Amino acid sequence: MNTFQETFHIRYSEGDRHGRLKLRTFFDYAQEVAGSHAAALGCGLEALLARRQAWVLSRIRVRFHKYPSIGDAVTLKTWPSGFDHLFARREFELTGVDGTVLAEATSFWLFLDTAQMRILNAAKEIGDLMPDNSALPVHFSELGKLPAPAEGEQLEFSIRETQIDLNGHLNNAEYAGVIQDVLGAGCYPAELQVNYQKSVPPQSLLGVTCARAGQEFQIAGRVADAVAFAAGGTLMS
Repeated sequence: MNTFQETFHIRYSEGDRHGRLKLRTFFDYAQEVAGSHAAALGCGLEALLARRQAWVLSRIRVRFHKYPSIGDAVTLKTWPSGFDHLFARREFELTGVDGTVLAEATSFWLFLDTAQMRILNAAKEIGDLMPDNSALPVHFSELGKLPAPAEGEQLEFSIRETQIDLNGHLNNAEYAGVIQDVLGAGCYPAELQVNYQKSVPPQSLLGVTCARAGQEFQIAGRVADAVAFAAGGTLMS
């Protein structure tokens, strides 16, 4: 199974005050299809739990052409796109019912030994399970490091129990919710990269700094002065 796709009908709770897809919801969909495809390939959640291993999203970059609305049916397609050093790459493509591309993304994942909390070489560990998708698109060739602004608008977020996932820390989709809260109502990224740098445990106080220059923005979240995530991108007009 070289690719995997799933169709979602955007529910009322998945739209914002303007009826458009929430940023967090896109990340949630991406997490869902990536997990389902990994399971089909033999390296999903259940298989890895038995081996004390896990996938951890490290970086993702998304380009949005249009945000769909509540009630729309959208299809999210995903496929692995090889390895980059210790990273395993995975692509995403969101389309509407007429086939129009709404968004596309590239993600970098780390493969962890959860018993010793160390990074494994994904290509060596599960490379034989990955299909050859060299003929399929790679949306972003590189996902580099992002600066973490020290100055800008300052906000604080108390991490709630409902935001914590099976790994015992803030779920990757919840960061997107924080980013949308920081950007504010009616602000939609045309392009967004998020780099996950440090896990955020339950009951943490997440301090977030947002710096803006025109349509460009840089965001950093810190826990106890350590950078937990960095994000950057441009807003739609």
